[in-house]
Amino acid sequence: KVLDTSDYVLPQRRKRCWIWAFRGIAPRFAKGVEEMAGTLEQLSSEKHLSINKVTGKSILGAKRTRLLGPQKITARQQRVVARALQGNRGYDVIADINRGEFRGAQGADMAPTIVANSLPYRVKEKRVLEPMESLALQGIFPEDFPAMEDFSTGSETFLRDLAGNAFSTTVCMAMMLAALCHAPLPGVAKAPKRAARGSSTSMKA
Repeated sequence: KVLDTSDYVLPQRRKRCWIWAFRGIAPRFAKGVEEMAGTLEQLSSEKHLSINKVTGKSILGAKRTRLLGPQKITARQQRVVARALQGNRGYDVIADINRGEFRGAQGADMAPTIVANSLPYRVKEKRVLEPMESLALQGIFPEDFPAMEDFSTGSETFLRDLAGNAFSTTVCMAMMLAALCHAPLPGVAKAPKRAARGSSTSMKA
């Protein structure tokens, strides 16, 4: 099933195909798959976190945010930004200035897909997001990764790769919950049928 991160709380348009398999039970699991799809629909949300919630002070802290100033970008990167602003002026816009004009622009209040070589650029602040902010767009926050602050000094490439290759955590959890609700657990035998009343089995019980 193709799921979009923007349907699961995080402000990022990331469409990915999710495939779950259950060994040995596929032929008799068709109904369960349909039920999983319905649960995934129920777990989706029209609301999402704001860009402010997952960037800036809320992630980096006020002290570090003050150190971040406007950054110069190339003419090609400026064209990506201009494309992102078309029809979206007045909104909080993030453009991936490391990609082409059409792939790097995703519109209002939503980041484009975060990949390993992404450079998400927040237009209203005229700066590239910190790696920790890119991780937050995937749903990985400092409290989930206590060593993040240490990694973020001197290892920005590593953190950007980590963010780009990470699952969007909210989509992953929705898939896991749907699977747990509807898939038969491996190695768990079905409960024995209850014996009829009056039989020797029920008398012994």
